[in-house]
Amino acid sequence: MQKTLNPGGLKLKIGVFLLPALLFLADRGIKNYVEHSLPLEGAFWIPRFLGIELFRNPGLAFGIPLQPALIIALSLLAFVLAITSVRSHKKTVSIIFALELVLLGGSSNFYDRVANGYVIDYLRIGPISVINLADIMVLTGITLLVIHQKNAKNGQNTHFD
Repeated sequence: MQKTLNPGGLKLKIGVFLLPALLFLADRGIKNYVEHSLPLEGAFWIPRFLGIELFRNPGLAFGIPLQPALIIALSLLAFVLAITSVRSHKKTVSIIFALELVLLGGSSNFYDRVANGYVIDYLRIGPISVINLADIMVLTGITLLVIHQKNAKNGQNTHFD
């Protein structure tokens, strides 16, 4: 008996593969806009608490200071670990989606760091945090991988394949 293709399942898989790429492109476009076109005072929904502003982040996440060469070396190590993880995991749509988020989000920030010497952050959330869409992609991908790993240890299916 021949297995029939579920059109809804195919659409889900295509969406899952395209979404990280679209988020990557959105992050690159927002970074370009923020650096070249956003007014210096930014644009806020709640003044100095929630909005868009340019922050040139020379450090790690949350502005943690570290030598640039060490940041680049750690970034390259993270890429190698992520790619190794792709090769070692069972290649399910959910795992690939999570790893795509991590790799593409990390790639966007890595490009900033190599090209500019800093990462362009733009989303002000609270009094001390400025992040970008790439950061959200990386954190979401890592969270999905941790949830998958935890559920796999408990014998639960976490796939949306």
